[in-house]
Amino acid sequence: MAAAVGPGLIALNALHFHARLRAGDLALILAGASVLSRRFPSSADIPQPHTHLTLQLASAWGARLLVTVSSAEEFNYLQDLRLPQGPLTQGPQPLIDMLSARIVDLTSEQLADAVAQESGGLGVDCIVGPPVNLDV
Repeated sequence: MAAAVGPGLIALNALHFHARLRAGDLALILAGASVLSRRFPSSADIPQPHTHLTLQLASAWGARLLVTVSSAEEFNYLQDLRLPQGPLTQGPQPLIDMLSARIVDLTSEQLADAVAQESGGLGVDCIVGPPVNLDV
């Protein structure tokens, strides 16, 4: 549990204090499967569990999610987080309701088009991305 405190505080700080995210808001989560991502040099050796917690918090608060991925592996990871269809008695339920989320595969879809479509042309209410390491 102690291992989740740091990433949990990052997610809480980003969504609650900075973005003031509320139910119904559209949150754009960049690199939504960044636990798997190795594309960012600043996080090449460090998994980013804060993104998973960001998805959990935003989903629990009733936000609409627009989540980007850049590989089939990341897409499949987020697909596996979707709540199964059927009775709740069929086993443990995932913590993230990804059924209401739109997963944007950046290898085949333009982000601007997805944002315009999901928001009705108004844009997103919140953007959360991976942390950047400024130590170059």
